[in-house]
Amino acid sequence: MATLSGSATGGAHSAGNAGAVVSSALGVARAVGHSAGRSSGFVLTATRVNAISRPRVPETSKNEAQHRLQLAHAINRAIRGNLDCNIQVTLQPFAGQTIIEDARVSVWTAPHMAPITGSAAAEIASGQCFAVPSNGQVTIFHSNSGIGDRVFNVSLVG
Repeated sequence: MATLSGSATGGAHSAGNAGAVVSSALGVARAVGHSAGRSSGFVLTATRVNAISRPRVPETSKNEAQHRLQLAHAINRAIRGNLDCNIQVTLQPFAGQTIIEDARVSVWTAPHMAPITGSAAAEIASGQCFAVPSNGQVTIFHSNSGIGDRVFNVSLVG
């Protein structure tokens, strides 16, 4: 089993290709390696993708004044850009892809990858790193490199 450690913003760092589970303040994320002897990538399944994930506003409430206040807070957070749609991802060394699974993702999702480390910025600059959304997941294709500190903040919008 691989050794994983979760970060405060939902990332997972893997040291192998076998399955492993990481718990963080966000919930549980599961990294799943592919077939034995092949290092093609890993899957990061996040139950919640943001360290400061706010409770969702209910559609109805018996207390109308409190409900309006909850709606106002949620709208103001969205206006300030806090959409609760970020996850921190470290690309797996010696793998060609990383998959982020999230039920909210569709083919219309726009994944934006912001590099945090110099190695991540170099990965983007090489032109070999891009993200492709599909229903329920985003596949990040990247170079099959041994560099282990390629860390990104990934925003999943839409």
